[in-house]
Amino acid sequence: MISKYEAGNKYARPTVFSYAAVMNAAAYSDFGDMFEKQQSLEIAIQAYKELKVASRHAKYGADCVANNVIYGTFLRACGRLIPAGKARESSVETVFRKCCNDGQVDDMVLRQLRNAATDEQFQRLVGEEASKVKGTKKVSTKKHNNYQPYISALDVPHDWTKNVVANSAKVTQR
Repeated sequence: MISKYEAGNKYARPTVFSYAAVMNAAAYSDFGDMFEKQQSLEIAIQAYKELKVASRHAKYGADCVANNVIYGTFLRACGRLIPAGKARESSVETVFRKCCNDGQVDDMVLRQLRNAATDEQFQRLVGEEASKVKGTKKVSTKKHNNYQPYISALDVPHDWTKNVVANSAKVTQR
């Protein structure tokens, strides 16, 4: 994208949304054999790496900062493209911790984490912190439907959500 934009294609300007679209397309290319899934995963990883490069570029930096959409979409790709096991757990944890450090956790990120992580991993990554925020001994981390986790962005530490922009009204009401 960067090279095409710099070569004069004004429609190829990199933005966080163009990278998210590539990652999302890769995440939903989960049909086929393991080789095809691996190729799709590599596309998602490459899009993330290119986003990181673009974020340091003076021309695109502000338009290419990883946000809640990028992290949620990358978690979706991990959950759909990496077989269950240690490799998926490691990838999911790495992505989620980076998301927390960047303050980009919202309800969509939590839903995608819920779908990609094992019950034990979700409890370890989110449940214990949510229990501290809610002041309870244990918060339920079981899935109750595909649309909303029991734990919402309001239930996690503020540092995890502090940089989420706009359409997460629940997060901004703190």
